[in-house]
Parts: sequence; C-alpha cells; structure tokens
Amino acid sequence: MCSARRGVRVVEGAALEKRCSQQWLPRVRIPPSPPIGSQCKSWLFILPTKPYNSYMDFLRATLRALFVVITSASLATLISVATMQATILNRSTVLRWMENSGIYQNIVNIAVQLQPDSAPESQQFLGETTIRDAINQTLDPAFLRTSTEKIINSTYDWLEGKSETITFSIPLSEKRDLLKQNLAKQIEPKISSLPTCSSNFSGVTSQQVQCIPKNSNAQTYAADLASRAVDSSDFLVQPLTQQNIQLPTLPAVNVLRFLASNLQIIISGLAVLAVLSATGYVLLSKDKLRGIQAVGRRAFFGTLILVIGGGVLWYFSNKLTLSAFGDQAIITSIVDPLARQIAADVGMWLFIFSGIVFATGGLIWLGAFLTIKNLEKKLKAAHAGPPKDLPPIGPAAI
Repeated sequence: MCSARRGVRVVEGAALEKRCSQQWLPRVRIPPSPPIGSQCKSWLFILPTKPYNSYMDFLRATLRALFVVITSASLATLISVATMQATILNRSTVLRWMENSGIYQNIVNIAVQLQPDSAPESQQFLGETTIRDAINQTLDPAFLRTSTEKIINSTYDWLEGKSETITFSIPLSEKRDLLKQNLAKQIEPKISSLPTCSSNFSGVTSQQVQCIPKNSNAQTYAADLASRAVDSSDFLVQPLTQQNIQLPTLPAVNVLRFLASNLQIIISGLAVLAVLSATGYVLLSKDKLRGIQAVGRRAFFGTLILVIGGGVLWYFSNKLTLSAFGDQAIITSIVDPLARQIAADVGMWLFIFSGIVFATGGLIWLGAFLTIKNLEKKLKAAHAGPPKDLPPIGPAAI
C-alpha cells in the first residue's frame, strides 16, 4: 500500500544536472532521504480534524462560561460574607449599635405596659406612671447595658463555636429591695398632703388612698404601700436566664453559626476560588490578553450594582423609618434608631468591599486594554515596512 522512495531525490537531482550541463551547472544541495515509513503515517493515524476542533472549541467555551459563573458567584459571596464579618457577626459592632441607638434609655418605658386604672391619675398612687418611673430608676441604663452585654457575649461565644450552648444568668432578686425604695420615693410626695385617718383604715384600695393611717406618717406608709405592691407580684424574683428567652430554631441560625465559626476559612476559600476560576478563564482563552481584559471588565460591571446599592444605603440610612410596620412607640424609640445604625454600617462596608473589587477590576481591564492597543500599534508599524519618504542615501543624495 505504501512504497519507500529512498533515493528519489538523488535521481531527480542527477536528471536536473544532465539537463543543465550544456548551459550552466546549478549547485544543487540534495537533502537526505526521509526515513522509511514516514509517508505511511498519514493513513495509519487519521483524525477527523474538523469535528475534533469543533468539539474542543465547544468544550473550551463551556468551561469558560462555567469559570465566569464561578468567578462572579465567588466575588459576590465574598463581598457579602466580608460585610457580615464587619457588621452583624462582629460583637463589638453590635454592642456599639446598642449603645448608640439609645435602647437602654427607652427599653423600660416600652417593655412596661400596664393597664391604666379606672381612677384618675391624680388619685392613682400606684398608677402606671408611678410604677414605670420606679422601674426606670431601678433598672437603670448601666444595669441594662451590663446585662445586655452579658447576653450578647454569650450568644457570640456560641456562634463562634467557643461554647456548645448559649448560657447566661442575670440575678434580679437583689433589685427587688431597690425597687421598693424607689417606689416609696415616688409615692411619698403624693400622700404627704393627705390628712390623718381616724383609724387604721386608709382607703378603698392601695391605689386610691384617701388618708394616712393613724399612728403612721407619709414616709412609713409609702414604704409599706411599696413593699406590699412589690411582694404581691413575681416581678424581679427569678433570675433572667437563657430559658426565659425563646431563641429561634430556624435553619438560618445554624447557617449563621457555621459562617461565624469558620469565617476566616470561608473568606480565604472564596478569594482563592475567585482567583483560580479567573485564571482558568484566561488560560482557556485563545488570546490571553483579551481574556484578562474580559475578567477585569466582568468584575468591574459585576460589582457596580453593589457599589451603588451600598452607597445609597449608607447615604440614606439616617432617613430610614419603619413606622408604617408596627406600633409607633416601639418603632420610634427602639426599632428605628437600631435600624439606622445597622443600615449605616452595612451600607458603608458593602460600599468599601465592593469598591475594592470594582477598582481592581477596572484597573485590570484598563491595563489589558492599553497593552493590547500598544501591541496592535507595534504590529501595524512592523507590517507597514520602512517609510517611503526617507531621504536617499549614497552618491545619489549628493
């Protein structure tokens, strides 16, 4: 099927020398004959080159599209997780939110919701306002701050994997005596102007006192009323523990704990994944420079929406209001100030982290674009040849 043609070129060279011997003798350099069997390889290993190239192009395009998706998803997730690390997963940031929102000054007024008595407020010596003012003096902002920090620290110890359960205990029984004293101070000015009773009977109820009992005075009787009011309730009897608070058991809480306990690993893994997928996209590109340009352009435009969203949230955070979604007192005093703190920090860090990726992608895109233009300019100049308007050289120039 295939014959070896060893020495064919030697014969052809001899024939050429014979034909040209009468006129001129060309110098012919005859290369060595090809090895035996080299011409037989063309049919021994025949590949369908056109379908093969089509398959490879399709596979390359598919992998490049997959790398684009992985890169975009990795960058978006990286920005989100980094923003969470700086805000909601940072205990110092959460403690600062609580401090700056003024929640410690307003929580008692909102939490203590007592039913008003049917009698006028001027006659309610143990009315809602009186009791709330006494509780405010007892559970002062310093005590509320300390207790809240204990709960938050225990929660973040659980989120970060430092403890298996959320455990805290805040003793409240010692506040009962202080509450009696503060409540007596609230009552005493109201009953000091009352007349002395002719007997030990002072009125219909403790909230509608008409006179001070015989053989008593305003200070003693106020202390007695406050003591009876506090002892008749179970307020501030049991310590506040994690059993008194219903913690959510949603799957999102477990996801949040996984993120908090493995935060550094997740952030490093997402960054490495984004770089590797972008590198794979470039290596599979026929033109590597244009592949780098495409990666930078996608990172630039892909994070543009996050930069705009973070900037808008950061700028308008001080105008955020949620009064249309619930009780006005709770929203205005607690939820709105806290939501403004959260929105400002989330918007700021989202703007910063997405801005870093945005600027990096823009620089990569611009650098690759300028490099391509410079190479194209040099290639065009090389193919253009020497300029035609050069001055003559030699005797002709004289």
